[in-house]
Amino acid sequence: MNDYDQDDPDDARLKQYMWGDEESVKRFHARRRSPLSEAQADVMAVANEKLWSRRVLPLKTMALVNVGILATLNRPHELHTRLRGLLRAGVRPEELREVLLQVSFYVGNPAGVDALTILVDAVDESRELGFLVHEPEVPDGWSAPT
Repeated sequence: MNDYDQDDPDDARLKQYMWGDEESVKRFHARRRSPLSEAQADVMAVANEKLWSRRVLPLKTMALVNVGILATLNRPHELHTRLRGLLRAGVRPEELREVLLQVSFYVGNPAGVDALTILVDAVDESRELGFLVHEPEVPDGWSAPT
C-alpha cells in the first residue's frame, strides 16, 4: 500500500517540511558537516529511508505518531522542530493538540503539559514568521485566562 502521492500537494508539502522548517533543516545540515557526525548520518540515512518509505500508514499519520513518540521520550528540541515543520506543512494545530492530549493521558500529565507548551510556542513562532497555515480554532465560550 502506498499512501504517499507525489502529485498530491498535501503529501508533497508534508514531506517537504516534516523534519522542520527551513531554519531547522539548515541547523541540521550544519551539524552534519562535522566529521564526527559522518558515521551516524550514514547509518541513520538508510534506516530513515527504509522506515519512512513504508506506506502501510498514510504519511500524515506516521508524522503524528512521531510527534507522540517525541513527546513521550521528552525530546523537546526535536519535538519543537517537528511541530514547526508540521505546522508549516499545513497540519492543523488541533490535530497536533489531540496527539499531545493522548500523551498527557497515557504517558502522564507532566509530559503532556510540556509538549502542549512546546506546541503553543511553535504556533506562536510560526505565526510570527508568517509560516502558520491554519490558525487554531477558538472553542465556543473560551476566553483567555487573566
